[in-house]
Amino acid sequence: MTGRDRISFEEAISERALLRVRFEELAFPQRVALKLMYGVPLSARNTDEKTGFTEMDLWRIFHGACDRDDHGFITKIHDTGFPEYRPRNIGKRG
Repeated sequence: MTGRDRISFEEAISERALLRVRFEELAFPQRVALKLMYGVPLSARNTDEKTGFTEMDLWRIFHGACDRDDHGFITKIHDTGFPEYRPRNIGKRG
């Protein structure tokens, strides 16, 4: 099997005949988490209708770059730049 025989996750979630319908049934944070796991670029334009958070906002929240009030609600999200996918650094120590 060559690289051309495989369908990328990004293509699979954008094609209606493949996974797009099922992918869109997931909650917005779940979709962002899957994109992160499979190395699909995040967008600062895709916004969650319920919360108003973008995919980039959720990436920052997942990494703790936010302030919360006494009840745990997010009050401010800090700009930490863009996420970088570096598979060669995973699992390396010191």
